[in-house]
Amino acid sequence: MAAELASALGDKYGLALAYIVAMLGAWILFKTQLMILEGTVRSVTDLLWSSSRRIREWRGGDARALYYGILLLTVVWGVVALRLTQPIVLLQLGANMAGLVFVISSLQILHVNTTLLPVEIRPPLWRRGALVLMAIFYGSFVLLWLIGGFLPDPVPAFSLNPSTAF
Repeated sequence: MAAELASALGDKYGLALAYIVAMLGAWILFKTQLMILEGTVRSVTDLLWSSSRRIREWRGGDARALYYGILLLTVVWGVVALRLTQPIVLLQLGANMAGLVFVISSLQILHVNTTLLPVEIRPPLWRRGALVLMAIFYGSFVLLWLIGGFLPDPVPAFSLNPSTAF
């Protein structure tokens, strides 16, 4: 979208504005991806560090080796993944995996809240219903994507028309 916007503005207002818009778009996308990468690596490091005594003892209480190891693994996987398929397929895969995580986590939270919490602090019925609605909402997008195929054909594009799905 940033390239299309830069091209359209360049056609109307000149090449200088096109370059400025393209550079700003690239910077925003780069910064966003960098923040997502760092957040993911930090979260995985925190989860592993807090859940395993063996990992904490591995480097004598220094989490840097774990953090940088996970960062290296993630970057290497990103480089490999970029060579596997078109970027739009990776975007679809990432978005739908996040949707699947929302489905699983909302149902897991519902289970924990209704079975492990003491009765007096369990959430009210409307909050439980909201968790179920969240699972249905995100699950419907994952299902629509799966109906379109694991790797949808980019030529006809992904269709949200249910009559073409069956």
